[in-house]
Amino acid sequence: MHDSDQMDVYMVCGDKDIRLLRHFLTSYKLFFKSPGKIFLWAWKRHEYLLQGIELPDNLTLLYKDDVPELTEDDFKNQMYLKLIAHKYVESDWFWVADTDYLIVSPLNKTDFFKGKKPYWFYCKWHEIAEKTFRSGSEAFLERQIPFQFLDEPQFIHSKKISSAFAAKHAPINLLHPEYLAAEQVVYGAYAYENFFDLYEWVDEATNNGPVVSYKVNQRPPSYCELDDDVKLIDLPVAKYYVFWSHWEKAEQKMIEFLVDAQLKFFGKLQTQPSSSKLFRYWLPAEIDSGSKVGIDGIYSDGWLMRDVWFCILADERFVLSLELFVPYPPSGESDSLHLNINSNGKCQTVRLEPGSQAVRIPLDKYVENRVTFRFEGGFSEPNGFRKLFALLSKFELELNY
Repeated sequence: MHDSDQMDVYMVCGDKDIRLLRHFLTSYKLFFKSPGKIFLWAWKRHEYLLQGIELPDNLTLLYKDDVPELTEDDFKNQMYLKLIAHKYVESDWFWVADTDYLIVSPLNKTDFFKGKKPYWFYCKWHEIAEKTFRSGSEAFLERQIPFQFLDEPQFIHSKKISSAFAAKHAPINLLHPEYLAAEQVVYGAYAYENFFDLYEWVDEATNNGPVVSYKVNQRPPSYCELDDDVKLIDLPVAKYYVFWSHWEKAEQKMIEFLVDAQLKFFGKLQTQPSSSKLFRYWLPAEIDSGSKVGIDGIYSDGWLMRDVWFCILADERFVLSLELFVPYPPSGESDSLHLNINSNGKCQTVRLEPGSQAVRIPLDKYVENRVTFRFEGGFSEPNGFRKLFALLSKFELELNY
């Protein structure tokens, strides 16, 4: 496929990404006007989640299991897989997109290009990106990288450059623990130095260029706390928006934006975005090891969000015992906090008092138990932006004594 109006899309996803993937695919179907093929990487163990969404006919599913060199670190895996894309894509130029991208207006291949050259944006190193990725990226390339090449998420890669990069720099080395690099930094720096004439390079300090993407408003310092109140109509106009945030909040905003975008451009809702929960497995072995990996609706520090859900295939132990810590409310706020629990349709409501307390949830043995929590009440986070409900401090499966 040479000089075609079509362009492939190349994506890598984990299990938590799949809930966002379905909204990206809906937006792709509605608004992407230069479709080639979509190449999507996933683990075979997550097929049960993919079966719950509609995959387009032009999507090729690739299995990470078929790449033996991959590791347990899926963050590094996705960097490696993106840098060997030339082995799989068909179009000369391809869009490296993530599942938290949402197209909201007609998007063409030409929107990414000036003539035959795609735009690539670079800027001075920002503090967070520099602290996180610069030294590892420079160690990988064995040279200094004067610019940050990942700030504007319009990543159009070349099959030719990707192949040349892989031949020179061995992307497999990114899987090694000593390199904390960023794939767009090392690819961008390599292309800037070796294939300068193939891109239209845009210095963000002197020329904003034709930006077609927008990073949805997030709160510093972590930039992982999405603004609950942000609306599509409030943001600068863009062809697609990027939600670098918690999956749960990102999904809700993607649904809202997808509805608003359709009403704006079509005057009606052509496709209703799916709002059903995707229940990921929280396996007994994970619970025994103290891992919260199967829980949705939880912050990285263990605080639960208003809505929490998970799926447990219980063994002979069919009671889930949780220890929750409830904060004391700030002065002037109500201390009322209730937890509504639904386990396979069986409901209970627990009043939660400040301090630590136990909650026991009966499960059905040897079946998939779909469990949802919803908190009523909550407290403002001191010196923060979150609404606090309860901290999950301990959990285990128990026999029903």
